[in-house]
Amino acid sequence: MDNVLNDKAKNSAIEWTVSIGQDATSGAYYVSDAEEGDGTSGNIPNCPKGNYVASGHSHPSGIIGVPSSGDLYTFLQLVKDNPSMKTMYVYGTGYKVVNGTTVTYPETYAINVYDRSAVNAFLNAYPASSNLINGKNGWVTGTKLYDEYDAAKKSFSSTETDPFTGDAAALAYIMSYFNMGVTLARSADNGAFKVVNSKPNTVAGVKVIVSNC
Repeated sequence: MDNVLNDKAKNSAIEWTVSIGQDATSGAYYVSDAEEGDGTSGNIPNCPKGNYVASGHSHPSGIIGVPSSGDLYTFLQLVKDNPSMKTMYVYGTGYKVVNGTTVTYPETYAINVYDRSAVNAFLNAYPASSNLINGKNGWVTGTKLYDEYDAAKKSFSSTETDPFTGDAAALAYIMSYFNMGVTLARSADNGAFKVVNSKPNTVAGVKVIVSNC
């Protein structure tokens, strides 16, 4: 899956999606073929075999890997509908400045569930139909989700070597703030996944501090 979706994230102008199953007895994983979508959304293929435990998709070439609002809600609904669902992986392009030059590197984000009851409670309190544009993607202006996300995106601080975008800081922050029952993790340049820790901050002018842990 990594090789296929990293390549798609680097070279394709559209999204590609896979589904991952796991054998309940042996623990073996099964990955579907990648299914093509379009420039803004993907088509999730059927689970190939076993329990449906994860999905993965690439963002188009040049686009960061941070899950979109639509990705987040898609995963939350997958968790609600599938008791074995654990993770969504999103592949994209990271950016950083090295010696005055902007360089790119592969990055992957993962949304992981730790509290299914919290997922259901969040979806009941903040349904996609009221909080996403057309119920699909993009925050609806003026909602509490939009306000908290926007404030965190505009005012965060980080000292990580591979810098976060405001979208990563904001997404991790609202996951915690709204008790969604999920966390955000990141793998930069094919390294190990680390949880994105985004906490409220008391220093004037900075809403959240974001770091890997």
